[in-house]
Amino acid sequence: MKTIIIAITNRSSYNKVKTVIEHLLPKDDIQLYIMLGGSVLLYKYGSVGNLISEDFPSVPILNISLAVEGDSLDKMSKTVGLGVIEISTIFSTVRPDFVVTVADRFETLATAIAASYTNIPLIHLQGGETTGSIDDKVRNAITQLADYHFTATELSAYRVGLMKMNGCTRIYPWGCPSMDLLKRKCDRGTNYLSRIINETGTGEELKLWQPYMIIMFHSDTNDIDGSLSYCEHLLTAANEVGVQKVIFWNNIDSGGEFISKLFRITVSDFWGNPARYIRQVSPEDFGLLLSHASCIVGNSSSGIREASFMGTPSLNVGCRQDGRERASNVLTVRENSKRAILTGIEIQLGKKFKPSKLYGNGKAGERIANTISTFTG
Repeated sequence: MKTIIIAITNRSSYNKVKTVIEHLLPKDDIQLYIMLGGSVLLYKYGSVGNLISEDFPSVPILNISLAVEGDSLDKMSKTVGLGVIEISTIFSTVRPDFVVTVADRFETLATAIAASYTNIPLIHLQGGETTGSIDDKVRNAITQLADYHFTATELSAYRVGLMKMNGCTRIYPWGCPSMDLLKRKCDRGTNYLSRIINETGTGEELKLWQPYMIIMFHSDTNDIDGSLSYCEHLLTAANEVGVQKVIFWNNIDSGGEFISKLFRITVSDFWGNPARYIRQVSPEDFGLLLSHASCIVGNSSSGIREASFMGTPSLNVGCRQDGRERASNVLTVRENSKRAILTGIEIQLGKKFKPSKLYGNGKAGERIANTISTFTG
């Protein structure tokens, strides 16, 4: 019997590992634990931990306190330090045979450090990618600490191989499991979608059978002041576009409180253009929301990864996603002005693109789970 702990610290990480959990769960020789910490346990970020518990009621949940809130840069290093202490205690109690960590969030670095120093083989999903933020350093550090690597693309697998430099053969470019959720989404229609969104968050009631755009914007920790300026220009530009807006609250990164303040100030500015602010929806409902959107705008990786799979037009704003592989559905605007962003929205709004399999074909979770089940440590 192999014991595996899967660490989840934010909503996007859950999307990237949900189908892996689903396919590991029926295997008789594996005992799963889900370790939750960071923003997934906080109401202001959608209480995603509650959704995870509902999705997997038979899997033991291990909650850890590691979220240091605030807007200063040092909150991230403090979170990692606190996380190493808390997670090490969990590992010494459960004594897992393997630990799974996802992507490049700063919280995940704590999981990687704790597993490495306690000689627990580390499985890393989503290594080898490049972006324009501190996430690059975190992701590459985890790659160096990890023993097994599941990448989303062939190029990412190649980069991981270059970093390991020791002939590592445990690199598997099986794709991103987020695409699995998009592939299997059940199109229940825009009436269902409107009900789900209108039951969530704050703002005006939306009619999602009519055109709408999604806005997802986070702080760039390499340039907090610059990202605030981008966000202000984005919201001002969006106000001049005559479609409805579904706006997701930002993540827990440093500078996020300032972004949230801009969102709150702007709530009353969309007169004539109904807008609704939401914390989170289920991964499957997000796929449905994305599939019907006229455009997704902001600096979230969802505008590049998930949007490419759906063929949804995407306007990527600023430098936060620099270096990330992208399909033809993505247009990037680096000029920090309302005019440039508004022009970009007008170009992308309502376009149609061919869905891309750049980040996977919708079967990644099963392949990853089956491969993990063969590991012997």
